Formats: sequence, C-alpha cells, structure tokens
Amino acid sequence: DGGKLGKLKNVVLCGKGHSFNDVNGGTYSFSGMTGSGILLDNNSHAVLENVAVCGFETGVDVRSSHVDLKQIVSSANYNGIRADGRSSITCDYSIFSGNYNGCLLNNSTLCGSYDIISANQNHGFIAANTSNAHLNRSVSVFNGGDGFVSRNNSNLDLGGSETDYTGTTSDFDNATTAFGVEANYFLSRFRKSSKNGCISFRNERGLVAENNSTLISNSNRVSFNRGYGADILNNSVLNSSFGNFYGNGYTGTTASPRGAAGVYISRKSSANLKHCISAANYSYGFVAFIDSSIEAINCEAIGNGFHGPLGQSGEGFSISQNSYMHITGCTAPKDLVATSTTGGSLFGAAVGGQTLSINVQTNSAAKIHGTTLGQGWIGN
Repeated sequence: DGGKLGKLKNVVLCGKGHSFNDVNGGTYSFSGMTGSGILLDNNSHAVLENVAVCGFETGVDVRSSHVDLKQIVSSANYNGIRADGRSSITCDYSIFSGNYNGCLLNNSTLCGSYDIISANQNHGFIAANTSNAHLNRSVSVFNGGDGFVSRNNSNLDLGGSETDYTGTTSDFDNATTAFGVEANYFLSRFRKSSKNGCISFRNERGLVAENNSTLISNSNRVSFNRGYGADILNNSVLNSSFGNFYGNGYTGTTASPRGAAGVYISRKSSANLKHCISAANYSYGFVAFIDSSIEAINCEAIGNGFHGPLGQSGEGFSISQNSYMHITGCTAPKDLVATSTTGGSLFGAAVGGQTLSINVQTNSAAKIHGTTLGQGWIGN
C-alpha cells in the first residue's frame, strides 16, 4: 500500500481455491474464492519474475499502481490479473490459464509481448472503461468467452506487421511438397501475411470492439471461433492489414447463435481493411450492417458458406440497413467450392458455397473499383 515491494522471484503463491478439498472429480468452481495473491494499491510498485499464483479471487491485483511482470503463471483464480484506477502493467512471456477471466483492465494500461491467454471459463483478455493495451505476438485461445475484447471507450492494439512478408519461405509451396493439395486449402490462406500478429482461436468470438472503442490487429490469425471472427459494434472501429479471418461462425454443421461472419461491422461502426482475407466462414466474409461502413482494399472473400448444411449459401460482401462499402482491388469469386468433396477432406463434406460475391440491400450502397466479382445482387 503506497510502497515498493521490490522484486519477487521464483515463488509460488497458493490461495484457498488451490485446496484439493475444493476440487471434485476434476470439476472446478470459482465460488467462495477470496483475497488476492499479490496486491498492489495506492501508487505501489513491484517487479515479479517467475512467479505462480493460483486459487485466489484475483491472482495479481493492481490498484492505482504499477507492476512489471515476466514469466508469470496465473491459474485457477477468478481473475488471472485485474487492474483498476489508472494502473500500468508490463507483462511479457506470461500465462493466464484456467481462470474465470484471464486478464481484465479497467481504466488502466498494459503493454505485453509473447503472452498466452488460454482455457479461461469466460473471456481471455478484456480492456474496458477507457483502458489502453498493446499486445505483441500474443495468443488468446480455447476460452469459453471472447478472445480479445476492447469495450467502453478503450483501445486495444494487437500488433502485427502492416506490410507483406518478404522472406524466402512459403507456406503454400511447403504444403504442396509435404502434405499435398488438401493442405494448400489451409496454409495458402495467409497469402503474403507475415503471421506475426495475434492468434485468436476457438473462442466464442475472436476479436470484439464495442461502445466507442478501437481495435487494431494486423497479420493476425483469427479462426474457428464459434461466433464472429471480428465483431465490431456500437460506434467502434477495426483497423486491420493482412488480417486473416477463417472458419468462424459455426459448430459442426450448425450456425452459431453468436454470428456467422468473418468480419461483422455493425451499429454505426467502421473498418479499414487492407489485404485481409475472410474465408470459409459459415455464411459471410465481410458484413456492414446498420449505419456502418467498410473500406476494403485488396481484400479477398473466398468460400464462405463452405461448411454449411446442404443448400447453405454464402456471401462475400454483405451491405445492408443504411451501410456503405468502398471496395478496391478485391476478389470475391462465386461458388469457389464444389457442392461436395470426397477422398478424406480435412473438413469432411463441403456442401455449401459462396453463391453471392456481393449483396447490397436496404438503402445501402457500394463503390467498387478494380474488383473481381463472381455474381452480385442489389435489392430494396
């Protein structure tokens, strides 16, 4: 409280929740957890290195203070880390797993690199209530809630290169040699992305910005989330270069109730997209809905609707309810995928297809330049 803890290193801190008496058959409950593993309050400061914290209401609790974290493991807490009151955190090479929430910021800042946020019961990473966060080469995967969230006037920068990959190796070429044609369907999807941004994989939604917030995510891998790959709503903004949004919005052969699109921009929100690919999502590639807009430059919408039930249709670009898209140098072929496949496809049977390259409806508009479209439809 108002002091300097100094450096805490090579320590394991266990709270009530760590007791074997609170574990029944491998099923864990967060109810009844109390206290904080490490608490910094009232302008305090500490350096934590190679520290494990488990079984508390909050693993690392930062209140109007500053903490430097390196190689931290925070697990089996209600909140892996929580920061309030204009706190500031640096966090590198750390793991937040098996908590209720992985990382929660309220009116605070965090700068981190190479962090793993995984298998939390609710959300992975949340920047809320005028928070600012920058995460470099970090992942949020297998969470019961959303992967990365920016909400309530917050800004979340997930890093990644804004330029194309200039190295000598190619996923596409390597896949052809080692695994055959089927693997190309997976690996060539990255095109010229450096793949050095965030990974948001198998969460409820991959990326979320809501209520006047901003999210930046370049050269990312946002795939196989049950809901939207990116869900941007309520006067929020997504900026992405070389973003990859793949296989989102379905569970097995049924659409997720949380959405069926790679990128979904809605309710007075906007997106600035360059060299992004939205492919093989349950129904839609890129969506602008309810007074929203998308600027898409050299983007691709491919094979959306591929995983749906028989007769499922997909759309590359969908624009409706007073929304607008400016589409330049993009590609959205029609029926890229055949109506069925055989021979042990890694996805099983492909029974849907991208039947519309672009769908403009309900008092909406699109301005298109130098773009390859298979088939479009304009209604209402």
